[in-house]
Amino acid sequence: YHQGKVEEAEQAFRRADSQFVRQWGTPYQIAQIKMNLANVLLAQGKLAESEAYWRECIPEWRQAEAQLMLANSLGGLAETLDAKGETNQAIVLFDEALEIIAKYPNDAWARKLNEMFSQERLGAAVKIKKGDHP
Repeated sequence: YHQGKVEEAEQAFRRADSQFVRQWGTPYQIAQIKMNLANVLLAQGKLAESEAYWRECIPEWRQAEAQLMLANSLGGLAETLDAKGETNQAIVLFDEALEIIAKYPNDAWARKLNEMFSQERLGAAVKIKKGDHP
């Protein structure tokens, strides 16, 4: 995925999203695979399928009590919804993600997520102000 080979990444994550992992994996492992697949699908513009995977991994992160991973997935779902034109819902999710991220001011990844999601939230708010959303 990070090498720009999104089709190959999609196939790898689909193989990983097997019945075996779903049955025997930990909530963290299951959520990790679903989150990675959601990211790949988002990068390919497969928004409906990406949204479905985001919605599957979020409860897993909650169960695993992995707060920054949860925030990352909430932000990913927000990006997906914003791309689908569901900007009001996206802003609510960006806000939830940013609220979680704010609890980790000394974490480098949290700071990166904060910067990214803050900018995307601002862009979504601008769309709403301009009336550029359905």
